[in-house]
Amino acid sequence: MRLRFAILLLGIACLDFGFRILAQQPQTARQFISDLYKHYGKNGRGVNLTGKSGRNFFASSLRTLAHRDAFANGPHQVGVLDSDPVCSCQDWDSIQNLSIDLQPVDVTHSMAHVRFSLSPGKDSRDLDLELVRERGAWRIWNIVDHTNPNAVFDLRAALRKEIRELSQSKKHTHGL
Repeated sequence: MRLRFAILLLGIACLDFGFRILAQQPQTARQFISDLYKHYGKNGRGVNLTGKSGRNFFASSLRTLAHRDAFANGPHQVGVLDSDPVCSCQDWDSIQNLSIDLQPVDVTHSMAHVRFSLSPGKDSRDLDLELVRERGAWRIWNIVDHTNPNAVFDLRAALRKEIRELSQSKKHTHGL
């Protein structure tokens, strides 16, 4: 009887601990996104997906895809990363009116719907950031840009597609 009671108490404690972690998750992920967009303030440098700063913000698998895409394109070629995927832009004065709607998926995944403008009242952006916990810290697993509903841009899918197409075209070119 005492053993069952002890197991029941242990189970309740574990559930309580799990719910506390889930309750804390959105705040931590929200802070991660806020910190990310601080790099896009006035005179900000942004965050380079393939550069050193990218390690602190992007999942290693997404960085690997970006490096593979750059290699497949060759030197002096832009490829899929023709703009900064975090702001869906090439240039910015500063990010304005940042709105973050965060939905936890589970302990290691969250989905953030982010809206902002690049200048007061215009150039609005509408992005989904898929977040994953990697080595204890939040990282961007994917970015889906909904700014133009007629041309939704899924970064991870676009990188994969371009790598596949470039490798196939190289096979055909070398096969001639």
